[in-house]
Amino acid sequence: TKTDVEITLEDEKATFSVSGNENFETGLNIVSITVTAQNNETKLYTLNIYREQSGNVFLKELKATHDGVDYDLNPTFNKIISSYTVNVPYEVDKITLEASAEHELTTISGLGEKNLSTGTNKFSITTLAEDGSTQVYNVSVIRAKSSDASLKELDVLEASIDPTFDKDITEYSLDVAPGVSSLNINA
Repeated sequence: TKTDVEITLEDEKATFSVSGNENFETGLNIVSITVTAQNNETKLYTLNIYREQSGNVFLKELKATHDGVDYDLNPTFNKIISSYTVNVPYEVDKITLEASAEHELTTISGLGEKNLSTGTNKFSITTLAEDGSTQVYNVSVIRAKSSDASLKELDVLEASIDPTFDKDITEYSLDVAPGVSSLNINA
């Protein structure tokens, strides 16, 4: 943060120097212009520059990622929209929320890696501007339910199954002894 100062000297053979014209802080900043005449006499000009606090609470970007994959925000990110939905497959059990602010002095909380449960997971990201203004962005991450309807194992105590159990095989044959009227099935 600095201001452009255009200086035109009355005597083109005079020289000038400017100090204090960079890295303005909030509040009063003093810029000094020293003009030196040919005979080395100087005159000091002072600019009192008041920098207001920023009230910019907007994010520049917002992303939801997992293992290098960016998941789409719905709607597409726009700094004035404060609520988003992200859909992820069941296999994604964590998501990283990343964001950057439009203004360098705005702070952001609520970012980082988040654990996900199946269903809707709600997260809030809050920005805090230099002047104390805040903005909350809400992100709902919807983790799909598992689509795996497979058995991990199948064991019948009273008989052997044929073929040998495989989670992708859904039909088996069993031969049981005479008198067996029910089975103990462990799955």
